Amino acid sequence: MPSSKNTLPCPPHLWPQFSTLLDAALDLEAGERRHWLASLPAQHAELKPWLAAVLEADGLIATHDYLKGPVLPAAASDFAEGQRIGPWRLLRTIGSGGMGVVWLAERADGAYTREVALKLPHAHLIAGALKSRFARERNFLAGLDHPHIARFYDAGLAEDGQPWLALEYVEGEPITAYCATRQLDLAARIALIQQVASAVQAAHARLIVHRDLKPANVLVTAEGQVKLLDFGIAKLLDDDSEEAGALTQASGRVATPDYAAPEQLVVGAITVATDVFALGAMSFELLTGSKLFASRSRLGAMLDERGDAPLASSRAPRAQQAALRGDLDAILAKSLEPDPGKRYASMEGFASDLARHLAHLPIVARRITRRQRTTKFIRRNRAPLGFAALLLLVLAGGIAGVLWQAREAQAQARRAEAVKDFLIGVFKASD
Repeated sequence: MPSSKNTLPCPPHLWPQFSTLLDAALDLEAGERRHWLASLPAQHAELKPWLAAVLEADGLIATHDYLKGPVLPAAASDFAEGQRIGPWRLLRTIGSGGMGVVWLAERADGAYTREVALKLPHAHLIAGALKSRFARERNFLAGLDHPHIARFYDAGLAEDGQPWLALEYVEGEPITAYCATRQLDLAARIALIQQVASAVQAAHARLIVHRDLKPANVLVTAEGQVKLLDFGIAKLLDDDSEEAGALTQASGRVATPDYAAPEQLVVGAITVATDVFALGAMSFELLTGSKLFASRSRLGAMLDERGDAPLASSRAPRAQQAALRGDLDAILAKSLEPDPGKRYASMEGFASDLARHLAHLPIVARRITRRQRTTKFIRRNRAPLGFAALLLLVLAGGIAGVLWQAREAQAQARRAEAVKDFLIGVFKASD
């Protein structure tokens, strides 16, 4: 087993890539990890022994991501319950990951009473580009104010130099778990997706791309309100500085592969379309019950060039396929285009098409025939059209009744005329 005197489970210069690969490995079933490790591309050969050591260690197989799972043994002793970090007192851990640990903390200096999610990066990572990334996240969050984004409260340094970030503590479930446990229908799931799109659009309006949208970073409260978390690898759209470029290179393929856009996997240009793809992948999972790239369970396959996404209706349970065919298939397909230029130009466009679908209006994602447009018009105006149809039916019935009565009157007149003619003939014959 490899050994190292530093507190990391690998050499420091390998940590960014190691952390990303470890998260991908721990998303797999335990039985798949050995084969996954053996199939890693040649450029990751140096990381294999370090990954093998961690994956074989007891107590690590349940780790998932930055906000869920136990702390790595190397970081377990960094903080303790009751410890003071700046003006905060640590209560209990609520999440951990490759970059740091998150604690539930309370204000300890008496200034006011509040519980927060206190984000604490590992001390051995607070140097160079990683320190800059933490400072960037603080600046991003300080500028965001939206009901569906976890609020930023404060940031600072403890006496020992430990940076901390105080965020709104959100009691909720990842959006996928929330939908599954409550067995929400498609309309309710689409409503949650629209909340996420609204939050991301607010970030885009401030020229911030999230870059790591995934269910674990989207919590839903008991009241059904979405809260977007973790802007740790966010990027300013207009920031082309050397420092920003260095951070991108240091991060490598830092996004979660299951939801990463093709341009992230090849370190391409990051735009709002990158987040559109990630939300499309998450929406695909929410509406079908299966991950977009479920067949690509190994990271080596995930890093291959991605083609067109499958139709959502082809992955959904049979009972839901009809509801997904047409609009929702087209909306998800447009959001998941491999070419960023063919995706929705904004999150607002994505959310708008979802709203038009729910309102039975024509969507932007595809052209529809005259027959389909007529069908949508009928579905959208069921009540007035139904009333008009009933009125026409009553009117037609009234007209039919009048015509029948007219025909009956004419028949009776003809019979009366015939009787009169007969009687006149009889009188003439008798005279």
